Formats: sequence, structure tokens, C-alpha cells
Amino acid sequence: MKIPEDWENYYEEYIADDAYWYIPKAMTIMEKNVPLMKKRLKVLEKFEGTNWSDCQKKFVRELEKKKLFDRKKDGDSAAIGRMFKAVCSALGFAWVNDDVNILLTNQGIKFIKSNDSKIIKKQLERYQIYNPTFPAKFSILHVNPIYFITNVLLNLDYKYISKDEYLLFIAKQQNNDGIFKAVEWIEKYRKTPENIKIKLHSALRKTNVQSKGIKSRRSSIYNTIKLDRSYALQSFGLSSLIKYDTGLALRSKSKAKDFIKYFDKNELWIDFKEEKDWFLYYGENSSQTSGEYAKDYYMDISDIAAAESFISEKKKRGLKVELDEKMYRSILLDEKLLEDVLENNLEELEKGLVLVKRQKETQVGRIDLFARDKYGKCVVIELKKGRTADKVVGQTLRYVGYIKQYEENCSEVRAIIVGKVIDDKLRFAVNDTLKIPIDLFEFDIKASFQKKAISIK
Repeated sequence: MKIPEDWENYYEEYIADDAYWYIPKAMTIMEKNVPLMKKRLKVLEKFEGTNWSDCQKKFVRELEKKKLFDRKKDGDSAAIGRMFKAVCSALGFAWVNDDVNILLTNQGIKFIKSNDSKIIKKQLERYQIYNPTFPAKFSILHVNPIYFITNVLLNLDYKYISKDEYLLFIAKQQNNDGIFKAVEWIEKYRKTPENIKIKLHSALRKTNVQSKGIKSRRSSIYNTIKLDRSYALQSFGLSSLIKYDTGLALRSKSKAKDFIKYFDKNELWIDFKEEKDWFLYYGENSSQTSGEYAKDYYMDISDIAAAESFISEKKKRGLKVELDEKMYRSILLDEKLLEDVLENNLEELEKGLVLVKRQKETQVGRIDLFARDKYGKCVVIELKKGRTADKVVGQTLRYVGYIKQYEENCSEVRAIIVGKVIDDKLRFAVNDTLKIPIDLFEFDIKASFQKKAISIK
């Protein structure tokens, strides 16, 4: 079908791939359903530490017992279990996977104790696309949806986004840099004659993105987004910044401006590598901004490429860069070298230490080195990695708590933090822990690489 004149470039961009702002149906939370959700999460809390596949039926029976689920009204019991699991994951309230034990997050616990839906609104504002709960095809998307939509609304002449405008110009944007492009297209669309709009919709609707000529209601990216659109719009409309009726609009222009100003200085999209990593961030009740978290996260996973991209983004925004690329590489090299040395020489740190596992996986993150001392006590060993005192101590305490609760024969657990420099802030933070014994050690391992041309004459 012939594409309307002046819309060819837009059309080619739209059909170039099948990635879009996928918002899980589970995130479509109505304000009136918040109290019920809170009560159901309270029931799930009773099963914390047990495997979901083992307790799903018991969880549903408990819901029935407390009249929080009615088979005649709500339908299949297995479906209600799956849906609630999806809700908990989508909002970061509980880690519920078939192969791990149920773990309520700090945000989930805070939600149970709250009296309103403010935490849900906050979680929506922190939500990002892509995150590792999505299929890999969505990984080209680097968007913070609430930030993006709020910014578009502020820059439109008529501060409203219709359902069709969302379908055409918002849901396919790949990163936060596309805000002004979206505004430009929407303003152009609003001046376009109705017959041309109809032709544009028709062309997109008939463009099949599936192979082998398979046809279904989702045979085009246009139809796919249209079918999922109501979930997305209702979800965005629950935020504290955006309201949804027949389209999207701002709740308060002044609050929207404050939010954008704060976001531009402090927040950004984070390239999480694993679902667990995303969940640890999303479910954490932390005062850290995503910008601060990103710096520590890329350091934790030793991802220099992601760190360089993060530094580049901060420079582009004209923000202060605490660590440049060279410093990042230096810190990561030092920490990697130290971890390599300690893995095979733990007795240099403390006589009698025996390594159990390097980079031990837990539901609350990866422990750098997990060991036992000469008395058989479990020891969590963390490298400071340039992180703030509060961050490294907080993470260490989470590991200690997890090991004490879930690791066999680990009723007594202590910790060791190793860093190139142990400053007063870290000493004070450790002193505040009181009940958990944490030892501090400094190291000074130096490595350098020098290039020298060698003559062959």
C-alpha cells in the first residue's frame, strides 16, 4: 500500500523491528484493587523462604480461607496464583520464581505497612524498559516511560496524548533521546488531514512483521501495540504525574517540571545484565538515585563498557563525573587482581580461612568470596570496589543476613571488608552494625602495563 507523502521515513522507522513499550498486564493495577493486593501480599509473606512451586496451591487455599479469592468469581485457582506472581514481579514487591525461595523485597514490606498506593506510584516512576524480565528482542529499548511521557506532555502545545498518538509516536521510541522527535511527529500528525491519517493507520496495520506469512491479530507491530495499549495507558495513569481518561495528561504541570528537573540531574536508564540484578535494584527501598546506583552496579559486575556509556551520558548532560574512564579501569583492575590473589591465598588475609566459593550467587546478590574460618564459622568477604561506605556495609549485611537464614550450617556468620583505603566513613558505618562482627582490611596491590617498542635489528 502506498505510504502517504511526507510519512515514508516515519513508516520505515516504525516497521524496522518488533520491539515496543511492552507493559505487562500485571502492572494494570486499579486504585480500587490496591487494598486487596496488599492483603494478598501479606498472605504471601507467610510463605517467605519456601519454594513457589511447592507452596503455590497452599497460597491459593490461604487466600480462599481469608476470603481474598473466590473460585466462582475469580476463576481458575492456578491462574490467580500465576497472576499474583506476575504482579509481585512487575512491581518489585517479591522475588517469586519456581527455582528459588520466595523473598519479599524492602518495597514489598513497605507496601504491606503503608496506608495508600504511593509506593506503587513510586515504583512506576522507577520502572524502565528494557529490563531483564523482558524477552531479548526488547533489549534495544533504553527508556524510562514515566519520564519520557511526562517530558513529551510538557513540550506539546496541547498537553495531551491521545490513544492513537501513543500507538504511533510513543510506544516505539527506543531511548530517552527520542522525546523531541516524538513531540515533532505528534505536532505534525495533528496538522495532517484526516484522510491521510486513515491511510497511514491502514498501511501500518497491514504491514506484517511475522515470517512465513503467518497472520493473526498480532501479525503487525501496529496491531500488537494496539492490543496491549490499554494495559500500558492504565498503568501510566496510576503514577503521581500522569492521569489517564481517554488519553494521557499531566496531573500537575509544576510537579511535572520538578520531576523532570530532578530526573535530569540524578536519574538514568541502567543496563542490568540479569533479572536478579534488576530485581535487587527495583525492590530496594534505597535513598540512592539510579545514577548513584549505576556507578556502584557497573563496578560490582566489572562492566567497563557499560561504565563508559554511563560516564558519557553524565558528561552529555553536563553533570559532575566522580570517576572518569581511566579511574574506573584502575579500580576494577586493582579489585580483580586482589580477588584473584585472595582466592588462592586467603590465609594472607587471616590464618585458617578456607574458600568455599568465589562469586557465590544468592537471592540478594553475589558474594565476592565466601569462606569458613578455623572455627567453622561462615565468613562473607566483600571488596570495597570504590563504593560508598553505606553501600558496601549495607550490601555486606544483606549477604550476612541471607547466609545466616538460608545457608546450611551457618548459624554464626561474620564478615570481612577489604579495600585499598579504609576511611573514617567506613569505620563509623561498621561500628554502627554492632550485632554483626565485621573486620576491615586494607590492601595495596599495584599492577601496571607499559608499552615499549623493541627493535628487531
